[in-house]
Amino acid sequence: MLEILFRPLTSFWTVLASTVTLVYCALAVQKHVRIHGQSPLASRVIKVNSCLYSVASLCFCLAIILSSDPAPESLKLWDDGRADEVQRQLYHFSKFYEYLDIILVLASGGSVGLHFAFHHLTVSH
Repeated sequence: MLEILFRPLTSFWTVLASTVTLVYCALAVQKHVRIHGQSPLASRVIKVNSCLYSVASLCFCLAIILSSDPAPESLKLWDDGRADEVQRQLYHFSKFYEYLDIILVLASGGSVGLHFAFHHLTVSH
């Protein structure tokens, strides 16, 4: 089931479409903030988002550790030999956080420099 859900996230066209969508959304949010001012909830959402991402990263790390070959069979999360593929797909899905981070920074009135934008675009794929 997860394979069907996440496989499209790694295709060339999906990566291209998500990048174009990010750039469009970022420019729209930036224009909105310039006209109407920063979003009053953006900084809170950034903090909550960062906490959730930290917990998700910890769970992902534990899933990798517990699914590794040296682990006892009772600790493995998947026993059908597809653990590696599922973990790779979940990794790609988790990188969409990087897109959300850019949008939230812009919504809070922050700016996105070349280093920040390049990092988030390249880490996402």
